[in-house]
Amino acid sequence: MILAGLTTGRTAAGQEVLSFTPELRAPPNSVAYGGQIFVDDITELRLSTLPPSCVVARREVVFFEEGSRLMLERIAVSFRLKLSELTDPWTLICEPFLDGERGPADAEQTLEQLIEMGFPRKEVDELRQLIAPHMAAYNSVLWEWAELGQSDLLEALAADLSEGLSPERYWWIMKIALRPSLGVTSHGEGSFAGNSGFLS
Repeated sequence: MILAGLTTGRTAAGQEVLSFTPELRAPPNSVAYGGQIFVDDITELRLSTLPPSCVVARREVVFFEEGSRLMLERIAVSFRLKLSELTDPWTLICEPFLDGERGPADAEQTLEQLIEMGFPRKEVDELRQLIAPHMAAYNSVLWEWAELGQSDLLEALAADLSEGLSPERYWWIMKIALRPSLGVTSHGEGSFAGNSGFLS
């Protein structure tokens, strides 16, 4: 799920904002749905992700078109925004669904990265089982071989005709995505992976 039509501007009260085409498949209480982000609410700018992304108010990760990268770089400099090089955990979690073969050594290296990010081996297995039907169907059409990540997972769930991208699913994905940024090291009681109803 990638936001299009990014522009910058200022509200009547003088607040700097990023505006874009509203993503109406997102929950109404999300900034993606609202079509506007206050620059002061951007807690991280991630120019290392494909496509570029930002973290808003430490609760939501949104992705912008690749063509917005230069504009985001200028915004980062102008407003001294925090640049983050953190890897999107969903990129690592979704790796088995790429179109292509991976060796055991590569798979183990990916798992070690996820463990370092606070995702126990058992939870990684649970998460992959939950998203497997959706990602397999999504990439059977896309045939992506290089990288699948959070924006792809959102698209895959939005394409689910039986349930679609419910608010529960959307915010579940966000909580998983932000765990490394927030320093959460394990899912603990009430794990997201245990809530199989979200992705069944």
